[in-house]
Amino acid sequence: MSTVTTKGDIVLIALRKAAIASNSTLTQPEPQMVDDALTDMEMMLAEWGNKSIDVGYLFADPEVGPDTGEEHGVKAGNVNAIAFNLAKRILTDNLRPVPDSLATQADEAYKALLYSVLVIPTLQRRNDMPVGKGNNPVSSRGRFYIEPVEEVVIP
Repeated sequence: MSTVTTKGDIVLIALRKAAIASNSTLTQPEPQMVDDALTDMEMMLAEWGNKSIDVGYLFADPEVGPDTGEEHGVKAGNVNAIAFNLAKRILTDNLRPVPDSLATQADEAYKALLYSVLVIPTLQRRNDMPVGKGNNPVSSRGRFYIEPVEEVVIP
């Protein structure tokens, strides 16, 4: 089994998932189709980056553009989510309907990716939550709201 290390490998997986090009069917992808898929993958992962979904993808130099031989930098467990979602985009570019099974697999892989890169922010503690030995600092002032720290000005 070969490892998926380049951007071209992800594109070939996506083309296989979309049933457009595959070694098993002896259909080779056209060079323009691969270039379009590389561009779509870069745009899709940039959109994910706008949603704060960082998968560690190594973007291509904007002046040169993506190349099939470049390393992608994505963890192996997240490659499938990229490939399935890229396959959906490839099918819509080719004006072909996305099969329900592919849409379901893409959605499940995307959700698994989200769980793997999820970062839970720390929760700011409210002023009515217990601290230390029980509820000692309870007062009616500012209850249920986070009280701002007041600055003391010494004249």
